[in-house]
Amino acid sequence: MSLKRVDSTLPGVIPALDRLRGVAIGMVVIAHLAGHLSQGPLAFEPLTKLWLGVDLFLMISGFVVTRSWLALERRRLWSEVLPIYLLRRVGRIVPTAIVWLLLYGLLAYSGFSRMLFGDPAIFWREAGWILTGIYNFRVPATGQVLLEFYWTLALEMHFYLLLPILMFFAKGRVARIAAILMLMLLSAILLRAFVAEPWEWLRETKFWNASLFRLDSIAIGSIVALMEGTEIFERYFLGPFRRLSRETRFATTGVSLTAIATVPHLQDLGWLSTGLLRPILANLSAFLLVGLALTASSVLPGCLNRLWIRVGLLSYSIYLSHIWTFRVVDWAIQRSGRPQEFALFFDSAFLGLAIVGTWVVAEMSFRWVEEPFRRWVRARSERL
Repeated sequence: MSLKRVDSTLPGVIPALDRLRGVAIGMVVIAHLAGHLSQGPLAFEPLTKLWLGVDLFLMISGFVVTRSWLALERRRLWSEVLPIYLLRRVGRIVPTAIVWLLLYGLLAYSGFSRMLFGDPAIFWREAGWILTGIYNFRVPATGQVLLEFYWTLALEMHFYLLLPILMFFAKGRVARIAAILMLMLLSAILLRAFVAEPWEWLRETKFWNASLFRLDSIAIGSIVALMEGTEIFERYFLGPFRRLSRETRFATTGVSLTAIATVPHLQDLGWLSTGLLRPILANLSAFLLVGLALTASSVLPGCLNRLWIRVGLLSYSIYLSHIWTFRVVDWAIQRSGRPQEFALFFDSAFLGLAIVGTWVVAEMSFRWVEEPFRRWVRARSERL
């Protein structure tokens, strides 16, 4: 067995990954919806733990980004690979994120800003952290936060910029995997210790969760991309998945998603669960889902695929818009008085309006902002 590539005809597009991306963002949105409803008759505390879907999202991102780099590397010279890679990656997320940041800036100074979002000064402080790429370092140190969901974008940008450096200095497949594993170690331990108070990360068991680095999920996705097509990977990882029946595949998907949803409940089991068990179980479950996606066109029943295809396409716009869409809907409902005896009606109204509002806003964001930037980036990269 070796890590030498044996399959040179890897598919360019993996449809099942798009569905998984939709499932991941769906889990995050449901978690935030459950948080808004946590004090009312529709409260269901287990749903608030679905935020770990972001780890699945990050693992998919690490896989896709590294795979894209390797595809460019096989077809282009290094001098051509780097500018195309950076244009695609930075152009993919930064312009849309800045447009939304400007929109949030307008809302922060609107007539109802304090009722909706609190102190506008907090917004501008956080906007500065976002624009300088240090937001995921700063969020744990703050009290009230308005744009916390931007931490994942800072994390992805760090990985986008680190990956070319790793690929340049580590030439072989084994060396690259070792370099990415070292990156995981540094991000999970040393960097957190550097930005925290001395030894705080040990005292408060911030080994993994509270650090907000979470490069472990992105790094594992990247390693999967480096392993794809090798003899070991094809025989021992993808081989068993290919032998699964359709029903067993769907059952494995359900079990893996359930595991991701229940892993956060381990937080009360002490340091071992926070520092080691939680990331291992979360990443293992996401790893299984990615493996399923690589061996079949679908990992979900047909009736669900049609929904998650669209959600996956809109996932970035949904992620950027859903938090403040919820806040606007919540503010509008609170303005009506919300008598306690009608709490069920108002919570149901919030749920429906929040879902519909998020979908509509995400569709507009995708069609008018995200997709035009994507087309421009594709056109520019083809000319390089």
